[in-house]
Amino acid sequence: MDERVIFHVDMNAFFASVEQRDTPHLRGKPIIVCGNPKSRTVVAACSYEAKAFGIRNGMSVFEAKQLCPDVILVGGTPEKYVDVAQQIFALLLQFTPHVEVFSIDEAFLDVTDTSQLVAATPEDLARLIKRRIREGHGLTCSIGIAPNKLLAKLASDLQKPDGLVRIRQADIPALLEKLPVEDLCGIGEHLKVALNDMGLFTCADLGRASEAMLTARVGGVGMSLKHMGQGVDESPVGLFEVETDVKSMGHAYTLPRDTEDEDEILGTLLRLCERVGRRLRADGYAGRTISLTVRYKDFSTTSHARTIPYAVDSGVRIYQVARRILTAYCHPLPQRVRLLGVAVSNVTRHQRQMTFLNEELRLERLDRCLDRIAERFGEFTVVRARALTPLTPKSHGFLLKRRRGLALG
Repeated sequence: MDERVIFHVDMNAFFASVEQRDTPHLRGKPIIVCGNPKSRTVVAACSYEAKAFGIRNGMSVFEAKQLCPDVILVGGTPEKYVDVAQQIFALLLQFTPHVEVFSIDEAFLDVTDTSQLVAATPEDLARLIKRRIREGHGLTCSIGIAPNKLLAKLASDLQKPDGLVRIRQADIPALLEKLPVEDLCGIGEHLKVALNDMGLFTCADLGRASEAMLTARVGGVGMSLKHMGQGVDESPVGLFEVETDVKSMGHAYTLPRDTEDEDEILGTLLRLCERVGRRLRADGYAGRTISLTVRYKDFSTTSHARTIPYAVDSGVRIYQVARRILTAYCHPLPQRVRLLGVAVSNVTRHQRQMTFLNEELRLERLDRCLDRIAERFGEFTVVRARALTPLTPKSHGFLLKRRRGLALG
């Protein structure tokens, strides 16, 4: 039987890398992705520049700032990370139907039957995948190649970031002889201590241990642990289907304080619409149904939508519809506003409405120009005058302060 070829694709510092990709001034700097930076929170992800100071995921932000006082806190945007992850998984499905998602930034691929259809060697295929992810999404990943999932996961951890390591069947005995047991996926701190108490420190020690002793000390997982110590893993890579057709795109934002100030509400609404429009344009989408969600200070929430005759991808056009919804259903405001959300659904790809009207053509050119500026200098470096008041770093850590923005009429 031919040796199986299993890939483990692991995105490097995923949340932090997405934020650095989208915000050029964060690149090369120690950053932490966390919850609300103004409250007690923990490190959800950190850049490699932050890891160099000893900062790790799960650490409190207070501890992280003790290690690196200059670390930059960025409020996480989960919906953005999920969106990027879905795009990555869809890309992986182009190479094999056997894609098993392990977490939001990891996946196993079984390319045993498909590798040679695309590339001369598994290593060449891995380089192709890495290049497609880098060129298409501006991100790096580490890929481990091995005869099974257990060792592919191990291989991807051996060289980070942007690594590529292959473990062949013949390499396994020498590799496991000195490898600490805790380096295997699934062996945490408590299990490591239990195994060390039995005199089992390396994977080879674990592989040579008697099943009876392991079962007596750690229970029914004893045989599985012995197999892990031998580098044996027969589990298949599952089939995973990603729905590549986007149904909607949207953003929500919790205001820094409950407000009934019209300028603050409309300015926030415009910024949300601009961001949704930019995401639509980036992926070639446009949509006909605009939805507005308003949550008030007592947490009561209302949502309304309107469908227009033609598909749009312009933040201004989305804002015009959202503002009409706000006026129709939320005026006068029953109480102060806590959260605003905007979404565009009923979307199509590469089928936006063509126009020869000068005003529409001007708006299109302006949007494309703003997109290029955002790609180079960061989102909302240049903004329309209505949107001068920035969204705070609470949910959008990439935004620049008002004094750095340029206003467009």
